[in-house]
Amino acid sequence: MLSKKERIDQKKLLIGSKRERKRGKHSDRFNIMFKFFFQIVRKDFINFCGSRIDNYYDIQFDTNSIDAKVAFKKYENGEYAPDEVIRTQHPQILYMLIVGKKSWGLWKDEYSLGIAEGTFTKYEILEEFTKNGIVIPESYLIEFTNKIWESRSKLENGNKDLDELNKNFKLRLFNNKLHKQL
Repeated sequence: MLSKKERIDQKKLLIGSKRERKRGKHSDRFNIMFKFFFQIVRKDFINFCGSRIDNYYDIQFDTNSIDAKVAFKKYENGEYAPDEVIRTQHPQILYMLIVGKKSWGLWKDEYSLGIAEGTFTKYEILEEFTKNGIVIPESYLIEFTNKIWESRSKLENGNKDLDELNKNFKLRLFNNKLHKQL
């Protein structure tokens, strides 16, 4: 006769722990985010993230391991350390997702800076996503808008500081000319 703990342990081996079963279920929000990161790299729209993923993570194929969605969820939760071997059934998909996530972070900053400087408009950026059939999740649109406002604020503060430096420089030049005349 098995004890209660032994029966629970055997059942965990068969069907997995509660945490592992829950990890296998994906919310609609996660699926939208997953699709977004996958599409931006798959459609070759944004595929430069500024770093080499294979230098940080060793993603390897393993038929008996987890699928790409579960591995990406673990990546999102910070369960993988740099230089750790990540075993998955879909290594290329996981690689694309990580590149997509890092690329979005980089290009969101660059786009917002360009919009704040007036190089292009938010409408032009969003139109390019629409042309490529990529739907940006609402949370990322909010994040993008906030980043634009942050970039505008930094740019204005930088301009104020620059104006103050110019005023001080002109004042020193004027004082030096006045001093030389006396």
